[in-house]
Amino acid sequence: MCVASSLSLIVRVWIFHQVEEGCVILVYAIMSRVTKWKIEKAKVKAVFRLQFHATHIPQHGWEKLFISFIPTETGKATAKTSKANVRGGSCKWADPVYETTRLLLDSKTKQYDDKLYKIVVGMGTSRSSILGEATINLADYADASQPSVIALPLHGSDHGTILHVTVQLLTAKTGFREFEQQRDKDLQSGNNANKETENNTAKSSSELQIPDDLVNKAKTRMQLREEANIHEEYSDSQA
Repeated sequence: MCVASSLSLIVRVWIFHQVEEGCVILVYAIMSRVTKWKIEKAKVKAVFRLQFHATHIPQHGWEKLFISFIPTETGKATAKTSKANVRGGSCKWADPVYETTRLLLDSKTKQYDDKLYKIVVGMGTSRSSILGEATINLADYADASQPSVIALPLHGSDHGTILHVTVQLLTAKTGFREFEQQRDKDLQSGNNANKETENNTAKSSSELQIPDDLVNKAKTRMQLREEANIHEEYSDSQA
């Protein structure tokens, strides 16, 4: 009976070790695959310039429009154009949109993962003030050496409005330095505006300050008045 119990215990311990080794091997295999996936997916930084032009816009109710550029991953706008006037059913925005993003590149297939953005055209942020929207995949233009022009129908618009988008990948040869200069210029102008505000605030506070000589004169007059009042009170008490 003791021998049978010992053999049973040995078999159980052996099975436990086998299962434990199997779990270790399984975990190792999973981690290897995760590590391998991370190595195969490389992050590539890219800067795109997008120019917009809309046609077939309704004649009434849409006088001025602007564009919001929104990543579908976050749902928050990363860029907006200024408002542009609609003339003859057409609207062209003079200021481009610059979008800096990171793309995932598969080292084996040399293909980029999708990078989807939503382009919203409207007069405001409420649903009733939105003319329509379209979707664009910036990964499709990650290797483009020349600007690409595409026509996107606006979903939600019953008037057949078309949004024409010019997409350009910025490199050292295709305007990347221009983008950096514009960005630095915007940052510098922002800093100058902050400094000007601080200077105006300091100037305003300094203008409100009373000169020391006027303060001293006022104090002297108050002292003389107090002394005169004391003298009058003393004279009255003597009388």
